[in-house]
Amino acid sequence: MSNIGDAYLGMGRYHEALEHSRSALAIIRGTGSPYLEGIALGNMGEACLGLHRYEEALGHFTRVLGLCREIDHRHGEELTLIHLGEAYLGLGRHDDAVGWFTEALHLCRDLRDRHGEGITLKHLGTVHHAVGRPDTGHRYWREALTILECLGDPEAGGIRALLAGTAAATAQPVS
Repeated sequence: MSNIGDAYLGMGRYHEALEHSRSALAIIRGTGSPYLEGIALGNMGEACLGLHRYEEALGHFTRVLGLCREIDHRHGEELTLIHLGEAYLGLGRHDDAVGWFTEALHLCRDLRDRHGEGITLKHLGTVHHAVGRPDTGHRYWREALTILECLGDPEAGGIRALLAGTAAATAQPVS
């Protein structure tokens, strides 16, 4: 059922993803597996992000973070830190978002996860831009673009568009 929830997430069908992930969680809790419980809760949190239910997402991701730390699942912890930042960003709590994204960035670098690093840098650029620090935001976006282009990640195109759009408004080069 957790896989079904994950499939619905991929299709952007967040209500169905949440429903199937809740059903999966009820079954998984009987197994006593914190790893599987974290997956179901993470899917629920992602569905809540998609539904703009940020407070609810925070509850799920906070529980996932505890489980990841309990079983020393550092990659899960990294992803959860990013999601916590996204939820706080959605709530407009920019200082909290920066804190979570910064913690995620340190862990991404420690784990040598270039993709996670690029995505986290993109988010840091977005939050800095949102609070009126466009120079800092552009710096983060450029770092993200460099990494994600090297990885061939399609997200690089979105970052290039962000840089081009803000560069036109502020007369800054995209490179």
